[in-house]
Amino acid sequence: MKRLIPFFLTLAMLAAALAGCENTGTETRETEDNKETVQSIYTLVRGDSSSQEETDGAVRLRNTLKEYGIEVQLVTDWVKRGENVEEHRYPNEILFGDTNRNESIAAVEALNNGARGMVNYSVSSDGEDYILAACPGYVDAAVDALLAVFTEDLTRLSSVPVEVDVREEHAFPMEDITIAGVSVEEYDYILHSNTYSDYMIDDLQVLSDLIFNACGTRVPVQREAPIYDGLAIHVGRRLDAEVQAGGNFSYALIPSADGLIVEGQDVWNDWAALDALITEIENAIPGGGVLAIDKPIRRITDPVEDEPASRLILAAWTIGAPDMTEETQIAEIAECGYNQIILVKPDDDAQFHNLAKWMAKYELRGLWYHWSLALEQWQADGNQFRDIEDEYMDSSVVWGHLLKDEPNATMYNDLKTMQDIYAAAHPGKVPYVNLFPNYANADQMKVETYQEYVDLFFDTLNPGYASFDTYPLNVGNKIIDNYFVNLDVFSTACRENNVPFAVYIQTVSFATSKRTPIEPEMRWQAYNALAFGASNIEYFTYRTPNSSTESFKNALIDRDNQKTERWYGAQKVNRELAAMGDAFIQYRHLGCWGVNMQNAPKYFYFDNQYAGFDAIGKITVTDDNALLMGGFEAKEGDGKAFVCVNTADPGTGSEDIQVTVQLENGYTGAVLYQKGEKITLTADGAGSIGFTLACGEGVFVELTK
Repeated sequence: MKRLIPFFLTLAMLAAALAGCENTGTETRETEDNKETVQSIYTLVRGDSSSQEETDGAVRLRNTLKEYGIEVQLVTDWVKRGENVEEHRYPNEILFGDTNRNESIAAVEALNNGARGMVNYSVSSDGEDYILAACPGYVDAAVDALLAVFTEDLTRLSSVPVEVDVREEHAFPMEDITIAGVSVEEYDYILHSNTYSDYMIDDLQVLSDLIFNACGTRVPVQREAPIYDGLAIHVGRRLDAEVQAGGNFSYALIPSADGLIVEGQDVWNDWAALDALITEIENAIPGGGVLAIDKPIRRITDPVEDEPASRLILAAWTIGAPDMTEETQIAEIAECGYNQIILVKPDDDAQFHNLAKWMAKYELRGLWYHWSLALEQWQADGNQFRDIEDEYMDSSVVWGHLLKDEPNATMYNDLKTMQDIYAAAHPGKVPYVNLFPNYANADQMKVETYQEYVDLFFDTLNPGYASFDTYPLNVGNKIIDNYFVNLDVFSTACRENNVPFAVYIQTVSFATSKRTPIEPEMRWQAYNALAFGASNIEYFTYRTPNSSTESFKNALIDRDNQKTERWYGAQKVNRELAAMGDAFIQYRHLGCWGVNMQNAPKYFYFDNQYAGFDAIGKITVTDDNALLMGGFEAKEGDGKAFVCVNTADPGTGSEDIQVTVQLENGYTGAVLYQKGEKITLTADGAGSIGFTLACGEGVFVELTK
């Protein structure tokens, strides 16, 4: 025997021999239900690091055998340091899972050999032991197989194990994956850039595991060598000429003579490309068969260095969100219709990597609160600027950085220096300053008037982008005074300086005087901003901040990370704006004016009324209700367009109004963008077009000849 028999077992076997049993340690008897059972001592040995599934399976095996009158003890294979495993063996062992016995070690290794012939479980014997090994999810099936061997003939347990070899071969869902016409079996590695961190490499292991689970071929992850002649999946190789041959792209999958190139504009778009490859495989699995990747797969997108005003930006202010650790949270932002996130860069590199790769996947660009030192630190350092060199600066997930929120006028000179250093170091990225609204006081602005505050900002910084925030919705269905004045002052400054105009709109109550907007109120603010020429609408706030200084009610996402009804309202508004966005951004703002100003509420009034829009004449409105009009001309060509907004406070739920617009100067029709739809209108016999506006609703109209 290969084991030393413990003393108590020796006594038991001796007693059984004296009783006349034919085999050591056994006897036969008749049970109450006339089943012949065997009383014997078996030892079920499990590993000291068994999973819960293995532990549960071992307990079930022991208990079931005991029901048949078979005495079984369950032990763990733990052995003191320096002791020999063979000196701690038991008679009639059933080796369960990954134990320290050589027999079970070999059996478990055979399960994970990376070949298509792998098995889900195996039950075997070597003449002295039974050996059970199973992959996760198959332990119960292995236990059932061993019990079937025992219960087929219980007398087998009265002797050393009979010969048994029961196994279930794993059925992989796919026959094969071929890349560039070659089976993935021929691929040696998944090779990655030398700059990848450990958490980036973990992402590649997901691909390796998926390929294995799909077709039974293990392609290991390896760092890229300078020269490699075999077949490999190359991730982040940066073969720019080969990849970019297809035009502007965020990522590309390119089959080539040496394998597959998985390439993005940057490291996080590499991940977006990797995710696209993973998706290709996952989508093919249910159908089985062979997945062939033989043609390039590209996601064509705007290049990173696009002008800021090349798209209508819808931004979600998430800011400090340390609990944004799940891909679903980023997916929900895109699902809500946003294409930009305003957030703080996490200090934890792994968390930032996850945020950035998810942003790349869902094509979300970031306005980050991170690039510069605080102004106080800047001044404390004697105006010595210390740039933060992060690899993310050249990424598509970086749209720009906020240098300062609501500065006073004494800060403008320092901000000018910081802005110019940023612009020189990071061309194509936006150094961003957000100004006070016009209800800030002179002490906050450090100048006497709001007009002076805005003019001095543009004169000093000559910025490439400008933003301010205004939150007009007060409790009691009240709108702040001078709301349109504020929009006009900022819009005029942006227009005269040829600077894109951005504005934060209100989506939440953050003080006792402010109400939380409903869907029509968010729509109304957005269309008011569009009428004044805004190309970037920033929602304050998407998530509900945990603030100790302000009393925030639930925003679009509450403090438990759950969607509120405002999330669904913002989604509807964003979808409407996105449907007109590509057309809207082709036009340049000319100015705003009011219709039926004599009937307008106080917040509507502003002095700078535009009077030069000659494409339309008389505008007739139901009951002479007031309208806000914004005029536009094409950036290229001679086209004209306008935005029209029902200015009634949407919180009052006023009735719909009918608007009739007289076309002039050769315009005979229009393309109307309303409620997410594109509608072609032809002027009637009087040369007019008409449309209906609900309370708080707006439309964008392109005029046609």
